[in-house]
Amino acid sequence: MQLTIWSGNLRSQVLDACNSKGCPPRHFELPDIKVDVFINDIQGGLQKALLQDPLLRGQMMEAGASVIGDLAQLMAYWVGMAEMEITKIAENSALSDAAKKSQIELIAGKLPNNLAQTKQQILPKVQAAAMKVWDNLCRTRSEYRKYLIQAGLNIAAGAAKVITTTIATVGTAGGALVLGIFGIVSGAASIGGELYSLSKDAEKVEGELFKSVIATLKKKPSAGNWGKIKVSAESIARKLGPTDLVVETPLKCKEMNELYEHKLQGLDTKSHDLAVKLNAALEKSDELHKVIDQEAQKRMTAMAAAAPSAGPGGRRGAMSVNLPTNTQAEQQSKALEKLEELINGRIIEVQSLSQRVNKGKKLHDGYEGFIDDMIRDRVPPGIPAIAEGIGFVAEVFSLKWEDALKDASIKLATTFGPEVTNQAYEKFKEMRQA
Repeated sequence: MQLTIWSGNLRSQVLDACNSKGCPPRHFELPDIKVDVFINDIQGGLQKALLQDPLLRGQMMEAGASVIGDLAQLMAYWVGMAEMEITKIAENSALSDAAKKSQIELIAGKLPNNLAQTKQQILPKVQAAAMKVWDNLCRTRSEYRKYLIQAGLNIAAGAAKVITTTIATVGTAGGALVLGIFGIVSGAASIGGELYSLSKDAEKVEGELFKSVIATLKKKPSAGNWGKIKVSAESIARKLGPTDLVVETPLKCKEMNELYEHKLQGLDTKSHDLAVKLNAALEKSDELHKVIDQEAQKRMTAMAAAAPSAGPGGRRGAMSVNLPTNTQAEQQSKALEKLEELINGRIIEVQSLSQRVNKGKKLHDGYEGFIDDMIRDRVPPGIPAIAEGIGFVAEVFSLKWEDALKDASIKLATTFGPEVTNQAYEKFKEMRQA
């Protein structure tokens, strides 16, 4: 029986490895590389063990994932070799465009098989990693020692899409704008990550502040209206449940309310920074739309001039030559529109966050007067209003937001050719390391 312990597409990891080695593919688009790491459960022992030990599957998956990085590095070697050979052909002025295309496609055609061959080099590491997990289990569960397991590896790489300097239809102005947009949205993603952390911090401080105010009220003696307030405080506290941090003095509550204000100010500042970044990306995208149209028109004009011009047949011939150009421009525009849709969605979320920050500021101001009353030992009014105002819950930005921007930006870069794609990956990598 075959049990999969890791499965995924290694394309992005191989591209990252190529970039780190200084050998990004510039003349062809790297295909998807589907990898499956599995265990051959020869005698059924692993399946039996998995039923009894739910942690074992996780350990086996970690064992499979541990060697994937090494596999990506090995694959990067083959990508680099193919790029080096293709570069020599593309720069050979003695060859015709047709000859270049034929030779380049021959080299690119070998790439999937070369990538698949790396399993012979990495398979012993997969086997060793899986056996280490299995051996550790056998030390404590002797009944499994009689069973054998054997690791396996499947690699399926698609065909590399050849785009050479002689047959590419990519304008440098468009490529530069794509990279400019990518740089902006990468910076926006970084700010988005900060906002997520800040919003979680503000939410935590707000909850602690509320619990501390309630705890402080519960210490007050029952007298006059204080009796009602105390009952209300106790009922709310029961709903809140236990807390790790509860301060029980008005002055401590005041300090915490000031910290809450500081967190809100940080959110406000960062949300404005992000709004500026996103708006700049939309402005760049407007420029790119114009460039796409202009470059497509230039190529169409050049092709029409090169095609037979006499008679209806000549016009039909020119139009048929222009069809791929129109298709490319259409793909670029669609990819750009998807990125714009994502950016507009983030702008709406920033606006929503701004509204929540404003509500938080009002809540802070309400706490300020409330806590001052407690410090002066006056009867604090309005506990129900304070209770109703609780609930910042600023989960506007998810951790996947950054990846969504990356995916949309890479999709756009891909339509402008592999060179732009790989530079975009490099820019994103730089942003992540900053």
